[in-house]
Parts: sequence; structure tokens; C-alpha cells
Amino acid sequence: WSPSGSHITSGSKDGKILIQEVESGKFEVGPIKTNQDWVWSLAYSPLADRIASGGNNSTICIRDCNSGKLLVGPIEDLGIGVTSVAWSLDGSKLYTASDEFACLWDTESHKPLGQPFHQEDGKNLRCVSFSRDGQYLAYGGDDNKIALWTVQ
Repeated sequence: WSPSGSHITSGSKDGKILIQEVESGKFEVGPIKTNQDWVWSLAYSPLADRIASGGNNSTICIRDCNSGKLLVGPIEDLGIGVTSVAWSLDGSKLYTASDEFACLWDTESHKPLGQPFHQEDGKNLRCVSFSRDGQYLAYGGDDNKIALWTVQ
């Protein structure tokens, strides 16, 4: 969902993204061919001007919401596939989950920030999500646990 709730975005196993206006059901942008194989995860930026996508080919892309134009990427992630993407509240960072890793990316430089978190037990991470106040990042996966990071 877009932050305003007016649009919904979907990704598919054929590597395409569609942006649909909720009230009318009209497809406003797309299909956008991503070259990401399956699109496993999508997230709107806080200002709803960009969409981040994660693919099963271990890439992250950032696109313009109004045109679908590729702005950033593909960025190579650590794992086999990017299962979840989440923006920081100010839009300056992007968090990803893939396989046994959670990573933090700078959205301006497109570079990783710090060392990735590695799930030591070999269980895959599946999701990342911010608290409403932006102070915590939750991640969870195949170990059936939810863990919290304090965001600095």
C-alpha cells in the first residue's frame, strides 16, 4: 500500500510490477519489467515517490512511483533472494532481509551501512518492519522468532 492508501503495488513471479489506484481499480503504472526474476517484496518510500523491490535473484531496485523508471539498481544483495524490504521513516535508509542476512543500505550512495546481521542458526530471515515511531526494526524468519533492533 502507498502511505496515503490510495494505491497498491504488486509484484509477480514473471518479474513485473503493477501500480493500481485503489478506488477505481485502474492500473496507473505498468506492467514494469524488472529483470528481477520473481518480485518477492515491495515497499513505498515514506513520501510515496519511490518503490523499492526485492527479487529472488538477490537484487534490490528503486523506481519512480509515477513512471516506473529505474532510479537505482540493481543493487546486489547478500542472499539468494530478497524476501523483504523496508524504508526508514525519513527515506534515507533501506533495510532488507534475504536468506540468513539482514542488511542496511544508504538510499543516496546505494552502499551498505555497517556490517550485515547474520542469522547464526542458518534459518532464513523472511521479513523486516519498522515500528511506527521509527525507533525499532523487527525482523523474523524460519526460526519462528521476532527480534528487535534499536535504530540509531
